[in-house]
Amino acid sequence: MSKFQHVFFIIAFIFIVIPASCQGIVKLPEDQVNQVQTELAKNFAHNFFSTLKDGKTYEFHGEATEILSKSFTPESQKQVYQDIKSKFGDYKSLEYVETWKDTGNEKMTIIRFKGTFSKGTEMPEIRIVLDEANKIAGFWYKPWIEEFK
Repeated sequence: MSKFQHVFFIIAFIFIVIPASCQGIVKLPEDQVNQVQTELAKNFAHNFFSTLKDGKTYEFHGEATEILSKSFTPESQKQVYQDIKSKFGDYKSLEYVETWKDTGNEKMTIIRFKGTFSKGTEMPEIRIVLDEANKIAGFWYKPWIEEFK
């Protein structure tokens, strides 16, 4: 199995497991959103996409879980960026939308952003999942839909 396929399966697993367990996930009111977590997630996603846009690869410095940082090899990062670029264009910016929390164990925080890319035809969702240690444990993009799934 190639490294890209390995990363894809990790992301796909997160994509399948999180929605399947959404019964215990609730949207946080804005006054309960942890701004430190929001900024951490936004900075990571912005730096990740900006670095790839500039033709470089992102270097992790302890902000993500070990499995996530090891999965995003330079090759897989380039592949991810080529995929998003082909669908949406070059990265421009992120806009915070909302935060969701797992009510069962309070360990998982899901932060949603709308991404702005050069094609401008649609804004993808950039989703960041933080674990209980505020480490990035999940990271993916998909076409934007208003309803959280």
